Amino acid sequence: MSDNRTTSVLSDNRTTSVFPYICDHMTVSPSDAPVFASKPNFLDADPIYLRNVEGLHPNRTLHDSHLDVEPMTGAVLNAAKRIQLNFLLKRDPKLSPIEHIQDVMFPVFYACEEGGVTPSLASQFKSTIDGPVDMIHKLVLAAVILLGILTGMCCLCTVGVPCCVVCRRKRKGCRKG
Repeated sequence: MSDNRTTSVLSDNRTTSVFPYICDHMTVSPSDAPVFASKPNFLDADPIYLRNVEGLHPNRTLHDSHLDVEPMTGAVLNAAKRIQLNFLLKRDPKLSPIEHIQDVMFPVFYACEEGGVTPSLASQFKSTIDGPVDMIHKLVLAAVILLGILTGMCCLCTVGVPCCVVCRRKRKGCRKG
C-alpha cells in the first residue's frame, strides 16, 4: 500500500487489520499469532499507537538504537539495540470481556541489549590510535617542507645557473674590450 500502512494477511487469507506502519509482521508460527515489532514505547511510530495505550512516553535517548563508530578504524565503541514486541488485540463480539475494546497494538515485551568500552579502555584505544596518527601527520608535514625546499632548489638551479653563465660571459667580454 502506498499510504505507509501495513496490512497483515493470515494463512487463511483473513486480514488482521490495517494500522500505520511501525515494523514488519513477525508471525512465523503455524497459528499466525499477530506479533509485530517496533521501537520501544512506539518511538517514531504513528501517534495512534500512543493514544490506544496508556503509560507510554517515548524518549529518543532511552528508546532508540544506536551505534557509535570510531571513524578512523571503524571500531564500534558503544552500541544499543532496543526493540519492543507487540500483539495485535482485536475486538471479538464472541468474547464478552473484550467485545467493547477497540483494536489495539498492545506492547508485551521490551528488550535492550547494549555495551561499550570503559573510560580507561577508551583512553588506551585513543592513545594507541593517536600516537601513529600524530606521527603520520608529522611525517607528511616534513615531506611537504622537504618537497618545498627541493622545488625551490630546482627552480634556483634552472633559472640561476643560466643567469650566472650569461653574466659571466658578459664580464669576460667586457675585459677583452
